[in-house]
Amino acid sequence: FNGNANDESGNGHHGEMLDGGTFSSDINANEKSALFLDNDDFRIRLKGLQSFAPTTKQGMVVSLWATKNIHATLLAQYPEPVSSNNFYISLLNGNPNWNILGNGTHNNYLRGNAKKFSDSNWQHWVIQIFPGNNNTKIFLNGNLEQEGTLILNPKVTISPFYIGQSGGNKPRGAKGSIGC
Repeated sequence: FNGNANDESGNGHHGEMLDGGTFSSDINANEKSALFLDNDDFRIRLKGLQSFAPTTKQGMVVSLWATKNIHATLLAQYPEPVSSNNFYISLLNGNPNWNILGNGTHNNYLRGNAKKFSDSNWQHWVIQIFPGNNNTKIFLNGNLEQEGTLILNPKVTISPFYIGQSGGNKPRGAKGSIGC
Protein backbone atom coordinates (compact mmCIF):
# COMPACT_ATOMS: atom_id res chain seq x y z
CA PHE A 1 0.00 0.00 0.00
CA ASN A 2 1.05 3.57 -0.62
CA GLY A 3 -1.80 5.58 0.89
CA ASN A 4 -4.28 4.06 -1.55
CA ALA A 5 -5.38 0.70 -3.00
CA ASN A 6 -3.38 1.01 -6.22
CA ASP A 7 -1.26 -1.92 -7.40
CA GLU A 8 2.33 -0.84 -6.66
CA SER A 9 3.76 -3.77 -8.66
CA GLY A 10 3.03 -2.03 -11.95
CA ASN A 11 0.66 -4.78 -13.13
CA GLY A 12 -2.41 -2.51 -13.04
CA HIS A 13 -4.52 -4.63 -10.65
CA HIS A 14 -5.74 -1.63 -8.67
CA GLY A 15 -8.16 -2.02 -5.81
CA GLU A 16 -11.19 0.03 -4.90
CA MET A 17 -11.57 1.30 -1.34
CA LEU A 18 -15.04 0.61 0.03
CA ASP A 19 -16.39 2.65 2.95
CA GLY A 20 -13.43 4.98 3.17
CA GLY A 21 -10.20 3.66 4.56
CA THR A 22 -7.29 4.52 6.77
CA PHE A 23 -3.68 3.62 6.29
CA SER A 24 -1.08 3.23 9.00
CA SER A 25 2.66 2.62 9.23
CA ASP A 26 3.96 -0.78 8.15
CA ILE A 27 6.62 -3.00 9.73
CA ASN A 28 9.37 -0.66 8.47
CA ALA A 29 7.61 2.47 9.83
CA ASN A 30 6.72 3.59 6.29
CA GLU A 31 3.70 5.85 6.69
CA LYS A 32 0.46 4.94 4.89
CA SER A 33 1.87 1.55 3.83
CA ALA A 34 -0.51 -0.75 5.75
CA LEU A 35 -4.30 -0.97 5.70
CA PHE A 36 -5.78 -0.26 9.13
CA LEU A 37 -8.94 -2.26 9.87
CA ASP A 38 -11.28 -0.71 12.39
CA ASN A 39 -14.20 -2.91 13.32
CA ASP A 40 -16.85 -2.52 10.64
CA ASP A 41 -15.45 -1.09 7.46
CA PHE A 42 -12.30 -0.34 5.45
CA ARG A 43 -12.25 -3.06 2.86
CA ILE A 44 -10.84 -3.27 -0.65
CA ARG A 45 -12.34 -4.85 -3.76
CA LEU A 46 -9.73 -6.13 -6.23
CA LYS A 47 -10.99 -6.67 -9.76
CA GLY A 48 -9.01 -8.45 -12.45
CA LEU A 49 -7.41 -11.04 -10.17
CA GLN A 50 -9.97 -13.77 -10.77
CA SER A 51 -7.67 -15.70 -13.10
CA PHE A 52 -5.15 -16.06 -10.23
CA ALA A 53 -7.54 -17.97 -7.92
CA PRO A 54 -6.44 -21.46 -6.85
CA THR A 55 -8.02 -24.27 -8.89
CA THR A 56 -7.42 -27.94 -9.63
CA LYS A 57 -4.96 -26.77 -12.33
CA GLN A 58 -3.12 -23.84 -10.71
CA GLY A 59 -1.91 -22.70 -7.33
CA MET A 60 -1.68 -19.41 -5.52
CA VAL A 61 0.69 -17.97 -2.91
CA VAL A 62 -0.24 -15.09 -0.60
CA SER A 63 2.49 -13.32 1.37
CA LEU A 64 1.69 -10.50 3.79
CA TRP A 65 2.51 -8.86 7.07
CA ALA A 66 -0.18 -8.54 9.73
CA THR A 67 -0.17 -7.11 13.23
CA LYS A 68 -0.39 -9.80 15.86
CA ASN A 69 -3.76 -8.52 17.06
CA ILE A 70 -5.32 -9.07 13.61
CA HIS A 71 -8.89 -10.29 13.42
CA ALA A 72 -9.96 -10.10 9.80
CA THR A 73 -10.48 -11.75 6.47
CA LEU A 74 -7.19 -11.18 4.68
CA LEU A 75 -8.16 -12.29 1.20
CA ALA A 76 -11.41 -13.71 -0.13
CA GLN A 77 -13.12 -14.60 -3.35
CA TYR A 78 -16.40 -15.40 -1.70
CA PRO A 79 -19.52 -14.26 -3.55
CA GLU A 80 -23.00 -13.76 -2.14
CA PRO A 81 -24.85 -15.98 -2.54
CA VAL A 82 -22.09 -18.49 -1.86
CA SER A 83 -21.27 -20.73 -4.81
CA SER A 84 -19.00 -23.72 -5.12
CA ASN A 85 -16.22 -21.57 -6.57
CA ASN A 86 -14.77 -19.52 -3.73
CA PHE A 87 -12.16 -19.35 -1.00
CA TYR A 88 -11.16 -17.16 1.91
CA ILE A 89 -8.20 -16.73 4.24
CA SER A 90 -8.80 -15.20 7.64
CA LEU A 91 -6.84 -14.72 10.85
CA LEU A 92 -8.86 -14.70 14.04
CA ASN A 93 -8.26 -12.95 17.33
CA GLY A 94 -4.52 -12.69 16.79
CA ASN A 95 -3.84 -16.13 18.22
CA PRO A 96 -2.77 -17.22 15.33
CA ASN A 97 -5.99 -18.98 14.56
CA TRP A 98 -6.69 -19.16 10.87
CA ASN A 99 -9.37 -20.39 8.56
CA ILE A 100 -8.79 -21.26 4.95
CA LEU A 101 -11.89 -22.40 3.13
CA GLY A 102 -11.82 -23.94 -0.32
CA ASN A 103 -14.49 -24.90 -2.83
CA GLY A 104 -17.34 -23.22 -0.96
CA THR A 105 -18.03 -25.98 1.55
CA HIS A 106 -17.59 -25.66 5.27
CA ASN A 107 -16.42 -29.28 5.30
CA ASN A 108 -13.40 -28.25 3.23
CA TYR A 109 -11.16 -26.05 5.37
CA LEU A 110 -7.99 -25.83 7.42
CA ARG A 111 -8.25 -24.31 10.85
CA GLY A 112 -5.22 -23.49 12.95
CA ASN A 113 -4.75 -23.84 16.66
CA ALA A 114 -3.93 -20.98 18.98
CA LYS A 115 -0.27 -20.57 19.86
CA LYS A 116 1.96 -17.79 21.07
CA PHE A 117 3.13 -15.26 18.51
CA SER A 118 6.64 -13.92 18.57
CA ASP A 119 7.04 -10.75 20.61
CA SER A 120 7.15 -8.63 17.45
CA ASN A 121 4.01 -6.60 16.72
CA TRP A 122 4.16 -7.64 13.03
CA GLN A 123 4.01 -11.26 11.86
CA HIS A 124 4.87 -12.55 8.37
CA TRP A 125 2.34 -14.96 6.86
CA VAL A 126 2.77 -17.04 3.70
CA ILE A 127 -0.16 -19.17 2.55
CA GLN A 128 0.39 -21.60 -0.34
CA ILE A 129 -2.62 -23.24 -1.97
CA PHE A 130 -1.82 -25.72 -4.76
CA PRO A 131 -3.57 -28.69 -6.40
CA GLY A 132 -2.97 -32.19 -4.96
CA ASN A 133 -2.63 -33.83 -1.56
CA ASN A 134 -1.23 -31.71 1.26
CA ASN A 135 -1.68 -28.84 -1.18
CA THR A 136 -2.06 -26.08 1.38
CA LYS A 137 0.73 -24.87 3.64
CA ILE A 138 0.64 -22.06 6.19
CA PHE A 139 3.91 -20.45 7.27
CA LEU A 140 4.23 -17.99 10.14
CA ASN A 141 7.49 -16.06 10.49
CA GLY A 142 9.26 -18.61 8.26
CA ASN A 143 8.06 -21.70 10.12
CA LEU A 144 5.61 -24.25 8.71
CA GLU A 145 2.59 -24.10 11.00
CA GLN A 146 0.21 -26.44 9.21
CA GLU A 147 -0.34 -28.32 6.00
CA GLY A 148 -3.37 -30.12 4.68
CA THR A 149 -5.49 -30.87 1.68
CA LEU A 150 -8.20 -28.59 0.33
CA ILE A 151 -10.52 -29.65 -2.45
CA LEU A 152 -10.15 -26.93 -5.05
CA ASN A 153 -12.50 -25.70 -7.75
CA PRO A 154 -12.03 -26.89 -11.32
CA LYS A 155 -12.38 -23.34 -12.70
CA VAL A 156 -12.14 -19.74 -11.58
CA THR A 157 -15.21 -17.65 -10.90
CA ILE A 158 -16.02 -14.11 -12.02
CA SER A 159 -16.28 -12.86 -8.43
CA PRO A 160 -13.70 -10.22 -7.45
CA PHE A 161 -11.18 -10.68 -4.63
CA TYR A 162 -11.59 -8.71 -1.40
CA ILE A 163 -9.23 -7.66 1.35
CA GLY A 164 -10.99 -7.29 4.70
CA GLN A 165 -14.32 -8.83 3.64
CA SER A 166 -15.78 -12.27 3.06
CA GLY A 167 -19.01 -12.50 1.11
CA GLY A 168 -21.24 -9.56 0.37
CA ASN A 169 -21.36 -8.34 3.94
CA LYS A 170 -19.32 -5.65 5.64
CA PRO A 171 -16.75 -7.03 8.08
CA ARG A 172 -17.75 -7.26 11.73
CA GLY A 173 -15.29 -7.00 14.55
CA ALA A 174 -12.23 -6.57 12.31
CA LYS A 175 -9.12 -5.07 13.85
CA GLY A 176 -5.40 -4.82 13.18
CA SER A 177 -3.34 -3.79 10.16
CA ILE A 178 -2.14 -5.63 7.09
CA GLY A 179 0.65 -4.77 4.69
CA CYS A 180 2.37 -6.39 1.75
